[in-house]
Amino acid sequence: MELEQEDFQTLTQISTALWADATRAHTQAAETLAAVSLMDLTPSRSMERWARALLDRARTLRESPIDAASLNDPVYRLLPHERLILAALHLGHWSYGRLERVTNLPREELERSAWSARVHVARQRLASEGRGLQVPAAALGASRGSCPAMDPTRPWTQRFLDEETETRDRLFLQNHLMSCPICVRALQQTRDIYFTADRALQTAVSGPLRQAELSEFAEELELAWHRMRKLRESRFPILPGLLRVLAKRDVILVLAVAAAAAAYHALF
Repeated sequence: MELEQEDFQTLTQISTALWADATRAHTQAAETLAAVSLMDLTPSRSMERWARALLDRARTLRESPIDAASLNDPVYRLLPHERLILAALHLGHWSYGRLERVTNLPREELERSAWSARVHVARQRLASEGRGLQVPAAALGASRGSCPAMDPTRPWTQRFLDEETETRDRLFLQNHLMSCPICVRALQQTRDIYFTADRALQTAVSGPLRQAELSEFAEELELAWHRMRKLRESRFPILPGLLRVLAKRDVILVLAVAAAAAAYHALF
């Protein structure tokens, strides 16, 4: 099993979310790919290690000068890990579990970061359009014992839209939503935030002006990845087979006899 074309597209988009400057984003993606491709990792773990390396670089390297449009974009005013989380969730459809491993954030903190980033981006996007943002209330459903608890910093409605609720909980919520207008309204408000943030992210990271460039670079990364993997596998092409031959008992015996004969002739 190997990395798929979609994986390279996702990592290209994540890199572009971390660096607004396209040249800088492409350079960082290519350099981290070269390092990760030489590691003995599964495709899934390679993706995670690659994303982690990009995040580490984004946290430590200074951003190169960017144009005013990007500087004013709410996506690029987020912290690096928030940009990665949004890009991975919306563009790569990664799970919370994978993002926990990449960011080293506990589940609850990961959910808070995702929600805070979404609210920030959606609020700024709507404000630019002259509209306000409605956020699910903290005391939602407090008077109804059957309503799920609402944590305003990581609402259950976000987990529901991210498809991160357990099967049993999801069935309960689906049934509950059929009879509770209060929770339906909360879900709709969350959906508005979710898709407003999604539109802003799509425009910033992979909008029409960048799409062709991103696709081309993703193809270049894919070719580079396969070249590096072949190089790694061909450094000692006969070594695995040679070790298997030498491990056979009859071969060991023949080699032992030959070594003894060589030693005898050396002495006498």
